[in-house]
Amino acid sequence: MNEQRELLDAPLRVPERQLNAGPDYSAASSLDFHINQFLLIVAGLIALGAFFEPGGAMFILLLWNLVVGGYQLLSALIGAIRGNRLKLYYFVAAIAYLIVLCTVVTVFDPHINGQNEMVLATIFLIVLPLSGAFYFTLLCREAKYRS
Repeated sequence: MNEQRELLDAPLRVPERQLNAGPDYSAASSLDFHINQFLLIVAGLIALGAFFEPGGAMFILLLWNLVVGGYQLLSALIGAIRGNRLKLYYFVAAIAYLIVLCTVVTVFDPHINGQNEMVLATIFLIVLPLSGAFYFTLLCREAKYRS
């Protein structure tokens, strides 16, 4: 196997061939993947509901994104503490996204109006967070099948 490839939660100093992941490791990777998968499936169902009831479902989707994001930030933080570089990169990127989002809202709030407001809200509060959540779930899936 290629020693450069990293498992999602593998310590950085241990080559993959020496890891010998036991049942606890693969159970944790599997659980993390299945929780992420569940959160994304629910988000997809809520998004489908938004086609039939745009106002209420969009609000519920925004709230659900807080749950998804909170879980994934916690999971990424734990992975980063355990020494995983990919989760550390995800964690730093997610925090940077939150800082940029707060800055954009604060600075450009007086200039955003009408149609632009809905388009920007959809992009920054729904599309980008769910794209990041999907990427994180793919990382968890990769870790599950490698362990």
